[in-house]
Amino acid sequence: MSLVDGRTVTGSQLLRGADRVADLLYGLGGGPQSRVLAVLPNGLALLVLYLACLRHRMIICPVSPDSPSQDIEYIQSVFRPDVVVDPDALQASLEAALDDGSAEDVQAQPSGVDYDDDDVFSVNFTSGTTGRPKGVAHFAERMLANAQAFNVQMGCNETQRMMHVMPMFYMAGLLNTILCPLMAGGAVIVAPALLPRTALSFWRQFIDNRATAFWLSPTMLRMVMKLDRTKDSKDYAARALEHAFVGTAPMAPALGQDFLDQYGVRPLQSYGLSELLLVSCDNDDSEGFGNVGRLLPGVRSSWSSDRELELETAYLFAGYIDPETGEIDRLDRKMSFKTGDLAEIDDKGRLRITGRKKDLIVVGGINVSPAAIEERLQSVPGVVEVAVVGEGDDIYGEVPVAFVQLEKSADVAQAIERLRESAQSDLAAASRPVRFYPVDAMPTGPTGKVQKRLLERPAAS
Repeated sequence: MSLVDGRTVTGSQLLRGADRVADLLYGLGGGPQSRVLAVLPNGLALLVLYLACLRHRMIICPVSPDSPSQDIEYIQSVFRPDVVVDPDALQASLEAALDDGSAEDVQAQPSGVDYDDDDVFSVNFTSGTTGRPKGVAHFAERMLANAQAFNVQMGCNETQRMMHVMPMFYMAGLLNTILCPLMAGGAVIVAPALLPRTALSFWRQFIDNRATAFWLSPTMLRMVMKLDRTKDSKDYAARALEHAFVGTAPMAPALGQDFLDQYGVRPLQSYGLSELLLVSCDNDDSEGFGNVGRLLPGVRSSWSSDRELELETAYLFAGYIDPETGEIDRLDRKMSFKTGDLAEIDDKGRLRITGRKKDLIVVGGINVSPAAIEERLQSVPGVVEVAVVGEGDDIYGEVPVAFVQLEKSADVAQAIERLRESAQSDLAAASRPVRFYPVDAMPTGPTGKVQKRLLERPAAS
């Protein structure tokens, strides 16, 4: 594993550091299945803390230091930690371990630690749609098995060097960009979470650290393309980029094609949920964009009468944290999980997500998918982002409206007219937005996913 500041940490150093950090946690009252709360930014310290908890059967709850203070207080009150990590003590323990020049081999399994299939490893609080973060608990064995299944299906191996720019407290920042590459025997290049100010140096860091893979949200992908000022980025990508994974939100086909045309590498759309981990991923054999690939081994699909995708998976989460008791509401391990997504599958077994069931807009009795509208309008010239929601209507009950973020150089009136023309020619009557609301920027979550509940209509509308 290497860091963008040039520091390199070997596998043995990583495990030795994890065991030293575990000693710190034991000294603070930690132990098997005790709860550890960490409010930490991206960095080596949080990565090693993850491994310490994984190796020593502790339950880690990572929280972004950028979270509102009331959210951090709420998470702490629900999670009820046995240990709250002191960042300075953690860093000191880690530095001491890395400065230890011992050549002694580190045991694959620490002595005195007996793993159990029922061990819970992580509790990640999702932003959700109800306004209150919700704690999602996962078993250690299932998370590792999910990473292994993904690596096998996607051909990830020890040559992979994953550029880590996802928020580490987020499930994608733990599973996708730490556990998956480490389980494959590869390396992780730790960088700050991707933001507009860090996106400018993304490709320089990617090249200088000889990265071969990344995992970005669609918003992140668009950002590193638009802000790319690195002369040799496209040549390097065409030569050395082996896996360009895109997840956490649907990628517009036009964006995928644009990246392929410019960088010569096909971005692969993954599909997963906080509760189910990775479910599927597109591959290089697909034609065009828009599907999320074949299901991983251990995942089976079925559909309800209204096309909602239901999944039985070997990687099902343990349960949600009950905010009243702090306990995990354990689930039936073989239950079928209702995803809330509308989906279809083609004759080659590739899954395609067509919308969100609860996001459907019912226009005079006709179900309309916001995702399908967004996909169509996203390719209109001058458009950066489109977010479609329902709005009350006296006649139809509900109608679609579109919030649009335009390029700064775009003429707003002309761009809106092009959007109307595209809707008129490409969408069914019920799916055409009745109003377009230009916005300077979309409200987004940690991976750049648009938070529709935070969209505000103009005061004059």
